[in-house]
Formats: sequence, C-alpha cells, structure tokens
Amino acid sequence: MTTSIPSPARRDRRHAAYTLVEVLISAGLAGFILTGILTSFLFLGRSSANIVNYAEMEAEARKGLENFAVDTRQASDLEWIDANTIKLKFINGSFITYGYNAQTKVFYRTPSTNSGGVWSASTTTALIRGVDTFEFRGYQINSSTRVETGNLGTPEARAAASNVTKQIQISMRATRQSVTAVGTSNSVFSARYILRNKKVTA
Repeated sequence: MTTSIPSPARRDRRHAAYTLVEVLISAGLAGFILTGILTSFLFLGRSSANIVNYAEMEAEARKGLENFAVDTRQASDLEWIDANTIKLKFINGSFITYGYNAQTKVFYRTPSTNSGGVWSASTTTALIRGVDTFEFRGYQINSSTRVETGNLGTPEARAAASNVTKQIQISMRATRQSVTAVGTSNSVFSARYILRNKKVTA
C-alpha cells in the first residue's frame, strides 16, 4: 500500500493568498484611479453646464436684438420714458416699449394692441434674462453726436432727447449661474439701429 504525501510546493500554492501589503497597494492604486475618473467627470459636467449657459445667452441676445432692430427700423418716432426705457411709435398709432427692469434683471418688449380705436400696452415679453448692466445709447442724425440721457427726470428733458434721437444702440452684460459651475457672462454691444422713418431736421 502506497501513501502519497503532497509536496510542500503544492501545499503553498493551494493556500496562497494576498498579503496585507499587496491589498494596501491595490486599494491605494484603485483610489487614485477613481479620484482621477471622478475629477474628469466633474470637470466635463461643469464645462457642459457653462456651454449650455453660454449658448442660451447667445440665443436670447441674438433673438432680442433682432426683434429690436426690426422694430426700430420701422418706427416713425421715439419717446424716451427714462434712461432705460424707450417707446417706439409707428405711423398707424401703435407703439412698442423696450426697457430694462433692474429688479428682475430682464430686457423686455411690450407691444401695443388696438381696442376700440385706442392703442394700449399689451403683454410684456422677457427677451433677455439675467442682465446685470444695461444702457441705451441715443445718437442724433449726425452719428458722432450722442444724445444726453443722463438726466431725463423732467418732461422737457425727455422731449428734447426724443426730438433729436435718430439712432439707438444697446450695451448690456448678461450672466448665468449654475449650482455646479462658475458663472458664465456674455457682453453685448449692438450696432446702431436707425429710425429710418423718423424725420429730423438737426
């Protein structure tokens, strides 16, 4: 009768396991890899949020300025309500008000509707949101002469500014803030839009 005794080498292989040092090294390497993956994921998420915010601001600014340009070129007259609000008047008696609300940070458009032969303000539409700074710039028929709009507190000052304004320009800065990303800003400086149907003698 023969008895087989396993060799020491086979016995070691059968009971082989990872040592504590190997486990610690593996855990450390896995931690570094996971940290790198999570950092890349967060960076990509923030970059995507910034791109979306910037695209939204660009689309809003482009659409808002297109609306303003079309209305301004068709207007026959202009009335300064204050430094941040103007009323574009048309030959048929209708009007459209463009303005900036500093409380809500919105550049808005309010058209008029005709009810029984009377034109009155209609529903206000927010064109550009998140506007931090805003300025209307008026120019006379001589494009180098800027209309003074710093003090429009009196009816006389508003009337004087309204009479000589032939061109309008918009300057603004909009921002978007995300929870997971830093704020994105977009500065807009429009061309000068001419009131083609307005007659001025200056």
